[in-house]
Amino acid sequence: ASPRSVLSTPRSLLPTPRSILSASSSLFSARRAAERAELYHKFSGSVHREELKQLSRGALRRRLFDLDSAPTEGDGMLHSALVDTVLLWNALARLHDGVDLGDQEEALIALRDGGLPKELLHKALMVVGVPWQERHLLRQKAAAALLYDKLSRFIQSMASNTMSEGARHALSDGND
Repeated sequence: ASPRSVLSTPRSLLPTPRSILSASSSLFSARRAAERAELYHKFSGSVHREELKQLSRGALRRRLFDLDSAPTEGDGMLHSALVDTVLLWNALARLHDGVDLGDQEEALIALRDGGLPKELLHKALMVVGVPWQERHLLRQKAAAALLYDKLSRFIQSMASNTMSEGARHALSDGND
């Protein structure tokens, strides 16, 4: 008797090692994709290097894209440089969006104490409007301190403008 005649189930319906491995592989891929999505949701907006390091290169690039960076921003960068770039973009986004003051302060401190590379700090100083003559000889710590100073003044002026607009509005409502 041949082996096929002994089997009651057709051979094509029996699980083969390849089909078992394939099913296991796709289950693992789906689980991994869900973990990556959860990590992205949890840490993509962070201003903490250790949290951002948990994200893949693809997730970091996606975050830059979500922040409307240039499509080439982050091209060819090492993972650590990409983490620093996303940290800078996240901090600037927090400051720009006018979120909670505590979050803004956290972003300022991350820029000042985060140990960002000098080149990235110089880029941020350029964006903030610091002239080349003021920034080109700055070392890392001095550049971080200057960026902190410029951005904290900006945040303070925005807060005082918001408060004075509110006071003007309250006065105009009281005069009616």
